[in-house]
Amino acid sequence: MNLEFLNKINNELIKDIKAKHNFDDAKVLTISEAGKSSIISSLKQFVLKNGTKDIEEILLDKTHFEGSKMQSFCYQNFHKDIAEKNILNKQQTDEVASFLINQLISQFKTGFNASGNTKDLNGICQFLSIDKALLGLVNSPVTKFFGNFF
Repeated sequence: MNLEFLNKINNELIKDIKAKHNFDDAKVLTISEAGKSSIISSLKQFVLKNGTKDIEEILLDKTHFEGSKMQSFCYQNFHKDIAEKNILNKQQTDEVASFLINQLISQFKTGFNASGNTKDLNGICQFLSIDKALLGLVNSPVTKFFGNFF
């Protein structure tokens, strides 16, 4: 993915976490780094298991992230990533995971819409710096079948 874009998102996350929660700087940085790495990992895992249809529809505003399988998947992974670091209590972990996953996807959608890329799979691939040929392979039924084992 585009490193400049990810750094911009991380800086926004830091501001958002500080504004919403009253955590110290070290905790905020740990949470924002966990969020950035977790969302990237979750999106890759989700695409490998389910293909790109859901992420395409969300980025192209054809469906909502709220209540989607992708939201649930990303939330569970991020919640686990924060909980493993033992930096927040259970209630804070629940709140932060929910808030940040929605913020991250919102930032991705805003960034994509402002990028000037075409509003199709080609534009999404260019925005996320993903090889479209690789996505063709990922979207194949055989790859989805094997993705479900991992």
